[in-house]
Amino acid sequence: MSAIYAEHPLIAKGTRRLVRERLGAHCDRLIFLNSGRIRWLERLRSLFSLFGVDVGDVLDLWERNPCLGVPMDRTMRSLYWRKRFKPPSTYDPDRDRCGLYWNCVVAPLAGDSLLRATAIINRVVLGHGLEPKHCLYGVVGLWPLRPDLRHVHL
Repeated sequence: MSAIYAEHPLIAKGTRRLVRERLGAHCDRLIFLNSGRIRWLERLRSLFSLFGVDVGDVLDLWERNPCLGVPMDRTMRSLYWRKRFKPPSTYDPDRDRCGLYWNCVVAPLAGDSLLRATAIINRVVLGHGLEPKHCLYGVVGLWPLRPDLRHVHL
């Protein structure tokens, strides 16, 4: 699952077109959803079911979409990793006095840059009495090539 964030609908449309052109041949299925299409699926759900198509999984995934800010169960469990008790069935970090701060650091995807960024993070975070928990999320910026670079293939 990925997300396209754009400051204007036309930019999002152009980005979707570019992603489809470049990645479509390399994917079994490439589907772009937005809130309008989800409303359309919800309204036509019973019609789809008449033809044996269940859109329930798509609708459920949209409702639990981390790209829309919905926390995932494993993410919520990670808030309790230093607690001396098992995470409760109902998460309430305020009540249970636990939680975390997310900090997004951007560095080039090169070994030396990542090692340097990790060293800086450790020094700063540990220096303030906090404990870093590292993970890597791949965020890929997709920019259209300039006209004079169109011959470059991804």
